[in-house]
Amino acid sequence: MVPLKTIDPHPLHPIHLIPGLLLVWLLSASTLSSQTVLYWLDDELGTLQRSTADGLDRQVLVEDLEHPNSLVYSPASKSLFWTVSGSTFGAGRIEAAAIDGNNRRIVLSNLGDPHGIAIDASETYIYWTEYSENRGREARILRSRLGTATIELLVDGIHDSDGIVLDPPRGIVFSTRGTHALGEVWRARNDGSAAAVLVSFDAPDGPFGGVPFALAFGENAAEIYWTETWGGRIQVAQADGSNVRTLLEGLGAPRGFALDLPSGKMYWCEALEPRIRRADLNGWNAETILEFTSGSPQGLIVLPAGSIVGVDHNTLADAGLSVEMQLELHPNPAAESVTLSLDNVAPGSLTVAIIDALGREWPLYERREINTSIGKIQLQIKRLPEGACFVHVRNGLRSATRSLLVLR
Repeated sequence: MVPLKTIDPHPLHPIHLIPGLLLVWLLSASTLSSQTVLYWLDDELGTLQRSTADGLDRQVLVEDLEHPNSLVYSPASKSLFWTVSGSTFGAGRIEAAAIDGNNRRIVLSNLGDPHGIAIDASETYIYWTEYSENRGREARILRSRLGTATIELLVDGIHDSDGIVLDPPRGIVFSTRGTHALGEVWRARNDGSAAAVLVSFDAPDGPFGGVPFALAFGENAAEIYWTETWGGRIQVAQADGSNVRTLLEGLGAPRGFALDLPSGKMYWCEALEPRIRRADLNGWNAETILEFTSGSPQGLIVLPAGSIVGVDHNTLADAGLSVEMQLELHPNPAAESVTLSLDNVAPGSLTVAIIDALGREWPLYERREINTSIGKIQLQIKRLPEGACFVHVRNGLRSATRSLLVLR
């Protein structure tokens, strides 16, 4: 990979991990740095691909995908999850793999026609939108507890629903629906109850009408952004549905979308002239990152070059290190502070970060040189939002992750 610029984030500045087009920042063993890499699905070519954030070093990681649709990253298992429509109705699947494309596996099979996908921070439930057979563009929202084949129907009878995101602290699911004449962003509780329209807008004239496609949250989920594929626009509103405004228009069917909040950038892909683009959060300074002579790019994410998927166990054994580092949290739940109890620590560097319920990564602690006598670390978590999160510790070549509940 071609290295990108390195920055030193503020110790309590959140690093946002957004479904759809997702930005993840690498906590390296020696420094808190960032290297971003684009990952995307191609519906026409049936591939999962990646490149640097500037469009260099393009690689195909997974092939033979039958009409892939949307992509999301789960920090809990450091895995990619995506939906596949399949060759016929009923052959749809949800698949997963490591971020290098290895360990590809089927999570759920024999689905209808799955499109949008979201997963909660604890990787307990996976949510998706699914089109119905012989009902035109009618769709529904479903979820399943990971590791089981049980599927719950949450919402039925919605039209053209592709985008879906979660707001775990408030227990809300946001999704899209629309027709050629009307577009909507709506929300419901995560059990499917209390469904209501959040934003409704008329479609502009044009070849693609007004159906919204992808969703992403702004800072602290205070705003929600979406692409309007058939209307060629990118829009934003407050999370309560007020203050709707258009950021970009005249685009070539924008689809996959996400925000890089620390850098003040948004990314999206276009279908009419296949390409991946980015701009400032206010819509200014739009530029093309990648152009394609063939294919149809859509679900995008961004992950760190080199990945955070762990180290080969043989490498650890050869170095004389145990594979597992012991980590316990006290108290749990916690409100103002939490103590990390560490065992089996190796000499070298140590970094600690928390991944909150919105998938944002908060770097909290770094020591470049430690000895094996370190046993406890106390972290102040007053600024963390309430809800379920994960504490992630890296020690040289190894890492450990534990769940934490923040309650006040």
